[in-house]
Amino acid sequence: GLAPAREFALSALRYAEGMDMPVVRGDTFLTLAAVLRASGDPTGARAALLDARAEYAVKDFGLMLERVDTLLSEHE
Repeated sequence: GLAPAREFALSALRYAEGMDMPVVRGDTFLTLAAVLRASGDPTGARAALLDARAEYAVKDFGLMLERVDTLLSEHE
């Protein structure tokens, strides 16, 4: 199953949360969203995407904001 991938993504997120690097945190949330979606947790995936969007917005990272918005629209 995807349990090891989920644990790895959560571990990476805990590590990234200690950094002052919003883009890295956004990337980590984006990875977590993919793992959650693949493991059948659309609610958790959407929450992770919203967190990723918030991190990318800190740096006004337009390309990634567009990517997250596209992924969010696919979750509706």
